[in-house]
Amino acid sequence: MEFNGTICYICTIPMLYEPFVSAMVQMVQYTAYNGPHIYYNRSTVGSQADARNTLVDEIQGDWLLMLDTDMVFTPSIVVDLLEIADKNKIDVLTGLYYQRRAPYYPLAYRQVNEKFLTIDPSESEHPVIPIDGAGGGCLFVRRKVFDRIKNELKEKPFTIIGSLGEDLSVFSRLKKLEIHVYLAKDIKLEHLTLQGITRKDYLEYNKS
Repeated sequence: MEFNGTICYICTIPMLYEPFVSAMVQMVQYTAYNGPHIYYNRSTVGSQADARNTLVDEIQGDWLLMLDTDMVFTPSIVVDLLEIADKNKIDVLTGLYYQRRAPYYPLAYRQVNEKFLTIDPSESEHPVIPIDGAGGGCLFVRRKVFDRIKNELKEKPFTIIGSLGEDLSVFSRLKKLEIHVYLAKDIKLEHLTLQGITRKDYLEYNKS
């Protein structure tokens, strides 16, 4: 069977949040009727870097969508990401969500002098904006991007570089290959703790 892409989930903590399970079920149901053919997979190894690298090795289809188990998202997220990526000819795309803990910064970054600095995507009027890095909680990547990392850098995409986490390590490699990364502001996710963290929490904590 041919697949258009792969969706997988990464256990960021040793549990599945109930809201994540509910969101995943609704997404599967929605995608079955409205989306492309999908191969579903999940991480089965311990470390974040190894789990992500293994899932990259197991891609079936043209793209990979990684979703962390502390995320909540809309049922249409797969279709929405694909439409945005196809319309704008984007190979790496993420949605908008916030840190689980104060100060609740958006997980979107610019890279300045090899350091990743937080930015606020709402400061741009455009619905899709260029960034240099993000968290790995919602990450849509074309398969050909991982092929370039493997063939040109001779590295696994999520292997940790220095003090960077596995998520920013892959973005550092994308920067080296001049592969552009974008954030879709209309793809909004909640980052789970005991409650969903949203822009309201960020603004409330950081108001002057």
